[in-house]
Amino acid sequence: MSGVKVGTEYLTFNISAYTKSKDKNLHENFQQLHLNLTTDANISILGKSEEDVYSYFKANEMKFKQIYEVQKVGLSSVDVAEIDISIPVQWFEPNRKKINLLELYSPKAYLNGQPLSCSSSIRFHSEDDVQDEDILDDESKPDMQNQESQETRDLSKIQNEAKGYQPPANRTLFLNCSTPNVVCNTVKCTAGPFESTPQSSAVIAIMMTLKISDLGTLMGKKDIVHLTTSGSVTIKKPENLNFIAGNHSVTVSSIFIGNVQKEVVATWIIALAIIAGILLLMLLVIGLMKAGFFERRKKEELKALKAVDVGVVADVWHG
Repeated sequence: MSGVKVGTEYLTFNISAYTKSKDKNLHENFQQLHLNLTTDANISILGKSEEDVYSYFKANEMKFKQIYEVQKVGLSSVDVAEIDISIPVQWFEPNRKKINLLELYSPKAYLNGQPLSCSSSIRFHSEDDVQDEDILDDESKPDMQNQESQETRDLSKIQNEAKGYQPPANRTLFLNCSTPNVVCNTVKCTAGPFESTPQSSAVIAIMMTLKISDLGTLMGKKDIVHLTTSGSVTIKKPENLNFIAGNHSVTVSSIFIGNVQKEVVATWIIALAIIAGILLLMLLVIGLMKAGFFERRKKEELKALKAVDVGVVADVWHG
């Protein structure tokens, strides 16, 4: 059936019947039937970091990418969906200078190969430094549909695998929208219409640069940064479409590891080990002395025995 607006709850059919004979009651020839309709559509969001773990060593900054995918499932179409992505961008404490955590580039977003519009309350960093080839990995850039497939293949599998690694808390600076003093910015993307095919999806790739050199006062002796963004999706049109169970929000984490800290042995431990070694050596020497290890009686007796043997041999020779 075509031409029915998405979200329509029911259809009304007026049915009438006529005969060639004369009807006594014409009102019985008309009936009105209601056909209830069901909208078969839902929407969910997935996300992943391009690399689960980045190594920055002595770098002053580190570029990284996170990818979100919005999937529409079901046979009914979704006219408009709004995607909100919250990103920690600044550290703020009263009476202290604000610290910019990262630089945000203009997102690259596509729905079925067509570009989407995204906006933010902060200025996107200059795109001259990052070309589309850097944001999107597919070599065949003109074919955006293939690009979407490459970015989103096995996305849910990768997302589940990424949850396995948790950095040690005592070495980690956590940056997310729940961290005290962290200011987050929201990137809004509007997508639609999602086609009435069994599965239609939109891809949003966000490139960012973590300002590692500016985190010195926050890091202290820590050498790991755990940065988390969060995404959510809402159906705007049709307005009366109810959500069913699914992933309507998701978090994506990127982990940055610097120099592996070497454990420093305390001076008192070294001194204690030296003293213990000296005492052990002294006990060993005393034990050997008591056992007669250093006495030369055996050696002197052996020399005397040899002298006697030599004398006996000489007497025999001269006799």
